[in-house]
Amino acid sequence: MVIWNPSDTKTFAGTLDFPVSAHPKIDRNGDLLFHSYTTNTELIAQNECSYFAPMNETDYVSFAHNLIFTQQYSIIWDCSVLFDASAMFDGGSYFRTKSDCNLRFGIIPKNATSKNDAIWVDTGGRGAVVHPLNSWEDDEDGTIVIWTPFCDNLDLNLDTEEINTFLMTEFRIDPNTGKVVDKQAIGRTMNVEFSVVPSMGQKIKFGYTAIQCKSTPGEGSFSGFCIWDMMDRKLHKAMYYQDGEVGGEPIIMTGESSSEVYIGVYTFKDDQTYFLLFEGKNGEQVARLKMPHRVPFGFHGLWCSAEE
Repeated sequence: MVIWNPSDTKTFAGTLDFPVSAHPKIDRNGDLLFHSYTTNTELIAQNECSYFAPMNETDYVSFAHNLIFTQQYSIIWDCSVLFDASAMFDGGSYFRTKSDCNLRFGIIPKNATSKNDAIWVDTGGRGAVVHPLNSWEDDEDGTIVIWTPFCDNLDLNLDTEEINTFLMTEFRIDPNTGKVVDKQAIGRTMNVEFSVVPSMGQKIKFGYTAIQCKSTPGEGSFSGFCIWDMMDRKLHKAMYYQDGEVGGEPIIMTGESSSEVYIGVYTFKDDQTYFLLFEGKNGEQVARLKMPHRVPFGFHGLWCSAEE
C-alpha cells in the first residue's frame, strides 16, 4: 500500500513504473492512496512509497482489489481468496477461496514509517471484500467502523453463470487491541456489490450499492441499486429498474445540498441505452434520457472533481 502526494498529478513525475492495483483513493488531506501487488521492496523505496504487506507472515498471494481509509488510517486486507497456480492444470479461476485462511484487515496509521506500524486484525473467519462502501472512526471511542459488501465464499470463476452473494456488513474494530469488537449483517436479503459514497473516510448518512440478482446476465450487471443509511444502520431503500433493463454501477455527483446518483442503463429488450438520474436521498427518478448511441455500462474507477 502506498501513500503518495505527487507534484505532477498527470505523470506522477514519471515515477509510476511498477504495477499497481485498481481503485486509487484521494483522502481528505489530498493524498493519493493506492496499493500494489509488487513485493520488490527496492523498487518501492526508489519511488518513495511505503511497504506494509505482511510478507513475513504469509506464504501466499491473496486477492487485494481495493482499499479504504479513515481520517487517521489507511485500510487494506488479506482475504481468504488466494492465488492458486494449480488452475494451470485443472482449469478454472486462479483465485480460489481457502477455508483455513481468515479475512484480515490491515490498519495502517497514515504517519507510519515501517510495516511494523501496521495492525493486522484477524476477523476470526473466512471471507472476502472487493468493493467496500465506507470507513470512519467513531467520535466517541475511536473505534474503526467499516461498511462493506462481504462474501464468505467468493468464487472468481468468470466462466460460471452462478452469482456470488455479498451481504452488506458492518465491522467494528478497536485499533488499540487489534480486535473485531462487533460484526453485523445489514439488510440480509439484499445481494449487493460495487459501492460508492459521496465522501469516504467520515461518517455520513447515505451510501449506494448495485443490486445483483439472477434476473441479469451475470456478475457486473445489475437490476437496481440500494440506498444505505449508515447513521441509522439500515437499508434505506432499494430501487429497481424497469423489466428487461440491466444497469451498471451507481455513480455519484455531489451538489451543494444533496447528492444525485447517476445510472447508465442498457436495455436488452429494445437495444437502447438510457441515462437515468435519481435523487440521492429518496431514490426518486428525476430524469430518463434516451441516448443516441449504445453506451456500455461500467463506469468503474475513481471519479474526482476538477478542483481535486
